[in-house]
Amino acid sequence: MLKDYWKTITNYDGELSTKSRSFVRNEIDLLPFRYSQGKWQSYNSSDKNLLTIAEYIRQVKPDVVLECGTFEARTTEYLARVMRLGSSHLNRTLVTIDVPGCILHMDEDAERVTFQEDEGWDEVIKIRNARLSLLTRDQFVKVIYREGLTQVLLPELIREFDFDFIYEDASHLPNILIEDFNHIDANAKKGCVVCFDDMKGNEFKDRVFANVEDWEVFYTDLGRGQVWMEKL
Repeated sequence: MLKDYWKTITNYDGELSTKSRSFVRNEIDLLPFRYSQGKWQSYNSSDKNLLTIAEYIRQVKPDVVLECGTFEARTTEYLARVMRLGSSHLNRTLVTIDVPGCILHMDEDAERVTFQEDEGWDEVIKIRNARLSLLTRDQFVKVIYREGLTQVLLPELIREFDFDFIYEDASHLPNILIEDFNHIDANAKKGCVVCFDDMKGNEFKDRVFANVEDWEVFYTDLGRGQVWMEKL
C-alpha cells in the first residue's frame, strides 16, 4: 500500500536523505546528452521530484510503468535506470508517450491537433530520439515509445499493459488531467499507483481531493508538488 511507503519516499531529512541521494548519484549512470537550452529547459522534472519517484521504485519495484510526457526522455532514462536496479528478472517494461511537436491548437475532442514550428522544440525532439534509440536496446528494462495524446492513448495502453505505476507529466491543464484521470480510473487495476507532477497551484489538485472515490490520495509540496494516488 502506498500509505506504507509515503513517509519514507517523501522524507528528505537526515539519514534517508543521505541514503536516497547517494543511491541516485552512485547507481544511476545517465547518458551523456546535454539538455535543451532556452525556453524549454525548465520543462524537465525537478531533481527533488525525481528523487521521490526513485525512492518509490527502489522500494516497491513495479514491473510495468507508464510515463506520460516523454519530452527529452531525461525522466524516461531515469525511470529505466532505477527500474533496472535490483531487478531479479528481465521482463520489466517502461512505456513512455508524448506528442511529436509543440501543440498550437487542439479541439476539445482531440480530433484535430495543430503543431507550431519551433526551433527549440526541434532540439527537444532530437535529444529525445537520441536517448530513446539507446534506451530501447536495454536488456533489463523494455522501453517502448508510443506517440500521441494522453487522452487518446491512455485507455488502450492501460488495458494492454496493466500498469503498476503511472507517472503523469504531460499536459498540466486541469481539464485534460481530469480526462486523463477518468481514463485511468476506468481502466487501471486495483493497487495501481499514479503520480501527477507539477501540482503546486494546479486546480486539478483541489478537484481530485474533493471528488475522487475509491482512491487513496496524498500530496507532497516537495519540488514542484506532486499528487500521488493508489486505486483501492
